[in-house]
Amino acid sequence: MADILPSVNELDIFTTLRAFILTLVGCEVIRGQVNRVAMPVGDFIALTPISQVPLETNTDTYTTTSKSVERPIRYTIQVDCYGVLAGDRASTIAAMLRDNYAVDQFALLGFDMAPLYAEDAHQMPLVDGEDQYTERWTFIAALQINPVITVPESTAGTLTAGIINVDATYPA
Repeated sequence: MADILPSVNELDIFTTLRAFILTLVGCEVIRGQVNRVAMPVGDFIALTPISQVPLETNTDTYTTTSKSVERPIRYTIQVDCYGVLAGDRASTIAAMLRDNYAVDQFALLGFDMAPLYAEDAHQMPLVDGEDQYTERWTFIAALQINPVITVPESTAGTLTAGIINVDATYPA
């Protein structure tokens, strides 16, 4: 059996957030926590997933052949900005995630998600492999995603109702 996956997946979330950030910055934007990949040279931004928290209970809808389950989620991502302009970039991205500009940009990309909020950026210096400080500013961005999971479901196309004599059909 193949996996049944939500209509909005992690790749969609990162693609959308990355595209939004690239409208604001001129550096590389990568996914964090990738094994056996060196940090980029120069300024860059890394996006790392943190959590998925349900915002409400499921909403079910049905067709003649399937059931769809929608479960709105708050998806949080850590945004780490590295380099000389890290503080300014973190401040700009966080501010714009709190603005209608972000809502409009996300809508243009066509996925069912929108920014909820962004925390204030704070400095988290990083000591690299050469024992040198690397400028890093970080904050948490929260997005609302509305994934739908569709599963096959059997239904009856027609139903014939009738009356039976219970005592005669099921004697004691």
